[in-house]
Amino acid sequence: MAETKSLDIVKTVFQRRLQQRDMERILHELSASDRDELVAQMGTLLDRISALVEVYNQVSDTLSLDVMLPRLIAILSEAMRADRSTLFLNDFDTHELYSRVAQGAGIGEIRFPNHLGIAGTVFTTGQAVVIPDAYADPRFNQAVDKKTGYRTRNILCAPLKNKDKIIGVTQVINKLEGAFEDDDLTLLEALTAKASSALENAQLY
Repeated sequence: MAETKSLDIVKTVFQRRLQQRDMERILHELSASDRDELVAQMGTLLDRISALVEVYNQVSDTLSLDVMLPRLIAILSEAMRADRSTLFLNDFDTHELYSRVAQGAGIGEIRFPNHLGIAGTVFTTGQAVVIPDAYADPRFNQAVDKKTGYRTRNILCAPLKNKDKIIGVTQVINKLEGAFEDDDLTLLEALTAKASSALENAQLY
């Protein structure tokens, strides 16, 4: 069974709230290998739901940004099965994006004009993106890789918004296996929305 078919079944299960008899009918119509694929897809979806719950739990018990933001970034990387993630905030005085939290040994603050690179594009347009091949995309800012010695292969990036404006972006880099997909981007946007809400609450208090 193609992966797309199994994803369609998973979405049907969750969107329509199927009864047990409906599930039994679906499972009866599938081969053993198809059932294995379906179980794997449902497991992935449950992992993502768990990530959303974990974000809520991790940020609800603290208003300290120094505690909260590293937790959020760690969850992002784990949920996306990615090598590392970064949260960039906009410096409204200098018009630069700077790394408020960045994973990776020896990575200092990253700072660049807020219109450059994939992060700058997402910040200025407000549109989340999936980049399957960073170096094949003309918008990719190679200067950061050259500075850090890191090699970026693929990217997920989503805008970080408050009620009035875009205040930064979250960026996830290098999926450990395979490539990022649209479902990954949907999850990133959901996690980023929660991060934005937590940021706003922390700043208010």
